Amino acid sequence: QGVDVSLPEVETSPIVDAVEPLQVSIKINGDVYVQSRKVSLDVLPARLKAITRLRPETMILIRADHRVPYGQVMEVMASLQSSGLTNVGLVTQPQK
Repeated sequence: QGVDVSLPEVETSPIVDAVEPLQVSIKINGDVYVQSRKVSLDVLPARLKAITRLRPETMILIRADHRVPYGQVMEVMASLQSSGLTNVGLVTQPQK
């Protein structure tokens, strides 16, 4: 599900969760998506809060193209955390 992005490759363990996580994707051009729907950064926290209000245990996973500047990824994370959304993780690709 979600948007096709080229994830960074790192050595890590997979996340196992009983509830399907919500995916926020950041494409190389800076476009942000919730699942497969494009959203602007200013409405992102409200959209996610509305969804997580119904399922508070839902984890939010950020999938950013490996070429997206670090500052842009942190801007999305900060936007979520300042809105009280703290169950947030970053998705990577296993190393080959």
